[in-house]
Amino acid sequence: MKERQDVEALVDPDKCTCCRFPFRRGDRVREVRPIAGFAKRVDGYPLPYTNVLPELAHVDCNNPQLINPKEPPVEDPLRPRQQSHICVICNKVLKREDRISVCHIILGIETDPATGVAGAKATQDFEVYHVKCSDPTLKMGGPGSIILV
Repeated sequence: MKERQDVEALVDPDKCTCCRFPFRRGDRVREVRPIAGFAKRVDGYPLPYTNVLPELAHVDCNNPQLINPKEPPVEDPLRPRQQSHICVICNKVLKREDRISVCHIILGIETDPATGVAGAKATQDFEVYHVKCSDPTLKMGGPGSIILV
């Protein structure tokens, strides 16, 4: 059997996979999982498998901290701004059938003592957001929130 090998990261782990900018304290990020290969399913179709460790990307590279200019400034950028049943982007209450994703909040950049590689450290807290706020259930289709890597 062929030994599994992860795909090489596009950038250092302290940078966004999409925009390549370094992460800053308070940035909102999501996991990106590079496909490392394909296994054969019982029905003959390929089944993708991903790297063991995910890469990280900003939820919105143009607004890394998801700051809403219509709201008052945030006192503590490390605390979730919404309860887990409210979208952090559009502030709407989540409903059954909505398609959501989870973002993590960057604490800062730290060096792994074992490897000497700098990486992003996130809080245990998280926020949720609609994949597409204008169509929360994705029933209309069309372009959504896709990261090309």
